Amino acid sequence: MPLSVYASCGPSSINCFVSEAHLGIIRANSSSSLTLRAPRSTVEREIDVIDVRPKHEMENREYPYDHKLGVCVQPVYYHADWPFFEYWMAAGATKFYIYLHSATPQVRKVLHYYSKLLGAGLEIIPWSDLPVSPKDRGDFSRDPNTRVFRAGAYAAINDCLLRSRWNVKFLAMLDVDEIILADSPGSLARRLEKVSNSNPFAATFSLEWRYGVVEMRNNMRIRTPRNLSFDLLNDVKVLPIDNVRITDIHNTITNENNPTTYETAEVNSSVLSVLHLRRFNSRRSTSAIDNSTPANIDHGIINKITANFRNRSGLLDIDMGYWWRTAEQTMSELEACRKHPFNLGTRIGKGHCRSLANCEPTLSSGEAFVKVS
Repeated sequence: MPLSVYASCGPSSINCFVSEAHLGIIRANSSSSLTLRAPRSTVEREIDVIDVRPKHEMENREYPYDHKLGVCVQPVYYHADWPFFEYWMAAGATKFYIYLHSATPQVRKVLHYYSKLLGAGLEIIPWSDLPVSPKDRGDFSRDPNTRVFRAGAYAAINDCLLRSRWNVKFLAMLDVDEIILADSPGSLARRLEKVSNSNPFAATFSLEWRYGVVEMRNNMRIRTPRNLSFDLLNDVKVLPIDNVRITDIHNTITNENNPTTYETAEVNSSVLSVLHLRRFNSRRSTSAIDNSTPANIDHGIINKITANFRNRSGLLDIDMGYWWRTAEQTMSELEACRKHPFNLGTRIGKGHCRSLANCEPTLSSGEAFVKVS
């Protein structure tokens, strides 16, 4: 089974009931699909069964995984920050799982490029809304999407955990704007191997989570990837943890316990830690930013990212247009929707659930977000 890497955070404040699918493992000899039917319904649907049994034989008590390091991110919706591909590739990742809910044409162009570059190393899993009648869309009592937290994030990461079994040894389950800091330069997979050998019964590594901030500069106003600069990573600063008031949770609920009981190993922050990157405006500096310390991201990684990116000839000159105008507006409106429930008592937006279906009616940029079906 793969070892998973999570960030360890404080308690989360989520005011909604999450209605998401239960994912599990079945025992089947040859069937490639299952037929499902809801109670009191005559409608049947077939769903695919993914075979996650070991494909190889053990070699000297070691399983020969196809990939040493893989990355799984929460569902992608609307806009997205894609330099994370380059960081993880430079860190040694060879397998990526992307759960796609919706995206702008620009994001789809970038995904198309990396899909061709990575081939089987990138799986793009369609992650659509739950089906609902057009007349019921947005109705809190009739549309199940209004009760799903952030496009079904928890279902997606558990799907990824099962999907990657016996294929990836170390699976980083993080956000697109999170990276792992190591105490020494070199391959992250080798560092994880060393930590794994020190914790032979660990199924999960829990890493300390910290905020990293970097000043907004020209990367927010570029029209082609050629003008993207990774030098900003040299200037990332870490916020003092006392200034974090509310955070989200990345945690393991249950590990395997048959025949061996596995555990979660807490890794010392001086060895490995998770850095959650955020941009800030220097004209609105706060005391937390003023008291921050350098992150000291490995210069070798940054140089490797820059060198690799300069060879992405099919990507560098794609015209992204004035993407930042609608991106900034959409992010601002989503954040306002999450913090302040709107239209309480009406058909749309009732309740406190941080659901995309509840916030979509407030988006006013007019951007063409293409949803998967």
